[in-house]
Amino acid sequence: MNRELLSKAFGDIEERFVAEAYREPGASAEAPKGKNIRKRILTVALAAALYIAVGAAVYAAGTGPWLTNYFASRQKAPLSPRQKEYVASESLEICQSRTVDGYTVTVESAICDRMELCMVIRVEGPEGVLLDRDQGGFWFHSIKHKRLGDYAKTGYIRGYGTLGSYMADGDGLDNTAMKVLMTQRELTPDSNEGFTDGELWRVSLGGLFLMTGPAETWTELAEGPWEFVLPLTKQSEELEMISSPVRCQAQYGGEGKQKEPVEVTVTSFVLRPLGASCEFQIPSGYRGAELSEVSLVMKSGEKVPLTLMSGDSHGSMYYQYGAPILLDEVESLLLPGDVTVSRP
Repeated sequence: MNRELLSKAFGDIEERFVAEAYREPGASAEAPKGKNIRKRILTVALAAALYIAVGAAVYAAGTGPWLTNYFASRQKAPLSPRQKEYVASESLEICQSRTVDGYTVTVESAICDRMELCMVIRVEGPEGVLLDRDQGGFWFHSIKHKRLGDYAKTGYIRGYGTLGSYMADGDGLDNTAMKVLMTQRELTPDSNEGFTDGELWRVSLGGLFLMTGPAETWTELAEGPWEFVLPLTKQSEELEMISSPVRCQAQYGGEGKQKEPVEVTVTSFVLRPLGASCEFQIPSGYRGAELSEVSLVMKSGEKVPLTLMSGDSHGSMYYQYGAPILLDEVESLLLPGDVTVSRP
């Protein structure tokens, strides 16, 4: 699709954003002059959390090194050759920069599936500003995603949360820092608001804060926003593991209380390359039960644990793996209560 067709298809995008989204890596970027404030959607409790993982990356151009090292640090082991191939083929080199109030934010690269988006972000401040991870930590108060273009929405977004993982940039400068921002969307099964729809997405980062001192004081450095348009690729790869309802044991009990098992019925468990989602029916009186001890068994015999990221009291759970999985390598799903669900 050329720029003229893009402009007609997405009339609410300023021309410089269309050019930016499809420019060659390394081309210059013009900073936006206006603000585009959108209604904030529901944010789950993990939205402000800092998930710290020190990467072994070195400062280099291209998508591979940053994301490969990010996923390796997350799963605490090197990626397999096929995982490396997946990251290299499915990640996008973005290389878009915006400068607001003396702070330059660059989206270096990104990778996504329907519900999870990982962006490699570099922030550079004025000389004398200590942004390096050893000096504290930075965070954006507002992180928004908006699918662009005219389309009829189906389903709805239950919420989303964003975590940040520092990466060692290796440039020796105190006024720069690298972080991978991982956003996981919580969608109803019929929602078409997934990241990988083959269209453009506007990402707006607002309120750059710095944490300093033993008291972990947060100070606002710049209001922003820094806005980007990402040409996310179309990926339809998903694997539904549940062909008929399966009963297993969930855990029930509030914070600080002893957990007790409760039998639930799993109606859906969808695997994607970067994460998974589950729907299950909860007996009356047990709202808030969780399916927290879940793992995959690969055809190689390796067991891959799923980390429960978020969920709701009605039986929707959202999970993350340490690194991308290849769906054709999945043999079975292990649910609590020693329940094995074979690949359909």
